[in-house]
Amino acid sequence: NIPAYVNQVRLERAKETFAAFTPEDYEIALDVGYLSTTAFHVAFKKQTGLTPAEYRNQMGESSVQI
Repeated sequence: NIPAYVNQVRLERAKETFAAFTPEDYEIALDVGYLSTTAFHVAFKKQTGLTPAEYRNQMGESSVQI
C-alpha cells in the first residue's frame, strides 16, 4: 500500500543519511518527513530491527564521514 511504501522510502533515505554523516536523530527524522523523533525511532526499529543508535554503531565509526 502507499503509506507503507512511503515509509520504506523515508527509512531508506534515513539509512543513507546515517552513512553520509552523523547528524542528530531529530535532524534525520525531519529530513525524511517525520515530525516526531519517537515515530521515526519506532518505524526505523520496525523496519530494520535496530534503533537508529544501534544501526549507527553497527555501521562502524570508520565508515562514517564527518
